[in-house]
Amino acid sequence: MLAEDPCVGVDLPPLQRREMEALSVDECKRFLAVARESKWFALFALALTSGMRPSEYLALIWSDVDWQRGTASICRTIQVSPSGWQFYDTKRKRSRRAVKLQGFVLNALETLRKAQLPAPKGEPGAELDLIFHSDRGLPLKQRPVKREFRRLLARAGIRPGLSKLGFRKRAESR
Repeated sequence: MLAEDPCVGVDLPPLQRREMEALSVDECKRFLAVARESKWFALFALALTSGMRPSEYLALIWSDVDWQRGTASICRTIQVSPSGWQFYDTKRKRSRRAVKLQGFVLNALETLRKAQLPAPKGEPGAELDLIFHSDRGLPLKQRPVKREFRRLLARAGIRPGLSKLGFRKRAESR
């Protein structure tokens, strides 16, 4: 047993972080043209145009959308934990905000709302009323969303590994 902690007073080197790369306007247009054919179009249109974090847009419920004003209210995040899905208030008060939605995003959300079937009663997630959910009404995990994002990037001929939607390559996030 050591009497003193040998790490006390040791400064760690600064963590090297890569600058996040964003899609250009042209790349956004190409990506959305390809994504339009996907069931994920509303999610990606919202993510690309709103600046929301994945934990924010995956936590949106239908009552967060103000159709008259054309906004979405960010007031919660969602995280997966060993005990299941957990909803949290945003970390900071200034993170609570209303985000103006573009017209084509509102149209995509309206189309999604009309196409969605209510989750079967008794399914674990039927009461959540999430905008973006699995076929069983459960919250979406970020991994399948990332996978689809990368697949659509490749189909659009856009450089892989971009993290505009808050996603980073696995090696970069370690």
